[in-house]
Amino acid sequence: RRSMTISSLLLFLIGVSYYFSISSNNKIASFLFLGAIIVVGCFILPFLIRHFLSLISKNLPRKYTLSFWLLRDTQRFGTLLLAGYIAFFLALSINVGVHGMVTSFKSTFVEWLENRIFADYYINISNEMTLNKVEAIVKKYDGEIYPIIKNEGRYMNKPVEIYGFKPSIIYEANWPLLEHTDDAWKEIRNGNIIFISEQLSIREDIKLSDVLEIEINDKKLDIKVGGIYADYGNSRNQLMMQLTLYKEFFSSQIPNTIAVKFDPGNRMNFFNDLTNNVEIVSETIINPQEVRQISLEIFDNTFRISFQLALITLFVASFTLYTNLISVNRLRKKDLIPIYLIGFSTNQVLRLEIFKIFILTNVVSFLSIGMGTIIALTLSEVINPNFFGWRIPIQVFPDYWLQIWIIALTASLFSTILSLRSSNVKPPSNFDIRNV
Repeated sequence: RRSMTISSLLLFLIGVSYYFSISSNNKIASFLFLGAIIVVGCFILPFLIRHFLSLISKNLPRKYTLSFWLLRDTQRFGTLLLAGYIAFFLALSINVGVHGMVTSFKSTFVEWLENRIFADYYINISNEMTLNKVEAIVKKYDGEIYPIIKNEGRYMNKPVEIYGFKPSIIYEANWPLLEHTDDAWKEIRNGNIIFISEQLSIREDIKLSDVLEIEINDKKLDIKVGGIYADYGNSRNQLMMQLTLYKEFFSSQIPNTIAVKFDPGNRMNFFNDLTNNVEIVSETIINPQEVRQISLEIFDNTFRISFQLALITLFVASFTLYTNLISVNRLRKKDLIPIYLIGFSTNQVLRLEIFKIFILTNVVSFLSIGMGTIIALTLSEVINPNFFGWRIPIQVFPDYWLQIWIIALTASLFSTILSLRSSNVKPPSNFDIRNV
């Protein structure tokens, strides 16, 4: 009855915190939701293991006397033993969850970066004269120019970055649209729709085909949303519109940056011609390969600490399990004497003890992987949108699950062997059944 009451209260907390985290984007509610899920998992774990042990003991044939006694003995000291496994479960779950989120994010980020940075060079433009000279050299080498121009407007009295761009085949093939209407690219070429960033969509609860009223340069624009695109790493709200439509509001502005693309044989010729004949600072010419490399290095450095913390939590959990096993083994020393009296050897008891830990670790590892997947989904669908404004498509990594299972199994068996040695679970040296 007490377990049911506590479970009901925890489930109620999960429901309430989830509602507030989704409806109000409240960051504290998001963490309460994640914390409630973890607490419920830790609370349910002993319940599941007890039922698992009870089910085995009920269906185990009585001829397996030692195995039956070991199950009953485990149930007797279950509270103390399971405290160590709760720590193990918590460490494994968080490890699987954080790894799933981070690795999914990296995989998504790398693919997004490849699609987003599609040009051969990006050139920052300082004035119109420089723009004209660069355009002439691009034309000389049969290149394509994609102007990138931006300014600011307001939506719902909040600032939003407005980008003007020239829709083309290369954008259609590469631009990372998460959602779009059927004729999105045709409509945006005609200036009938805009694309908005995922951050703006989530924060302002904007859906496809919604009509937005945007204030741009003291003018009003009512226009439909035709696409939502991923924009990882950018904290600001953003939208994109066709360049001709953009010029209606900012007619005299020149592009801040231009992207240029060439046939492979003309890339270096263009670069040499540009640097030799145009007064341009080399830092204003951005090589996409360098941008990709720097971006990935920043990403790896940002999340490297999470993997180190995961290893530390596993070590702490293993130590907790080790100390719990020592305590259990010392408490049950007297209970082992009847087992030796009826003729079972020390090796039989030790082998079964290790086999028991092997089974329990497998059960806990299996449940931890499921819990870790739930944590990864929560991080992706609740925490990230509320804190950063984007969702991460979660992927599964069975190879990492296998690594975690092997690490968990090795750590638990090693802890078991050490605890058995430390607690001296064997008959006294002067114990001889022939003298009984």
